Amino acid sequence: MLSESEWEEIKKELLLIYETKNFIPQNEIEKKLSDLLVEKKGELQIIKLKKIGEKYVLSRREVEVLAEILDGRTNSEISEHLSISISTVKKHVYNIFNKICVNSRSQLLNFVFTME
Repeated sequence: MLSESEWEEIKKELLLIYETKNFIPQNEIEKKLSDLLVEKKGELQIIKLKKIGEKYVLSRREVEVLAEILDGRTNSEISEHLSISISTVKKHVYNIFNKICVNSRSQLLNFVFTME
């Protein structure tokens, strides 16, 4: 959920877009709004990952692997993206599951996305 200040920032952007709507093509307006929302989502995900990492004592690498899982990557994609072996990825995933007390990626995703 976005904070009050984040909503205010989006509101300011919308007003700016509205005030200049005659000068900006609609597709550019849509792209700007989309970029703004993606940026906010990315900031929120980073904050959430940091909180989870601190609360469940995840290593820096485990937080990186968790971020990759949240992006929907498979073990082999994570291995390639982080330049580590698949067995190392599996070990990090195992550690994450144990520390957070989940048994599957779907439980992990549900946990992360419902956590406040």
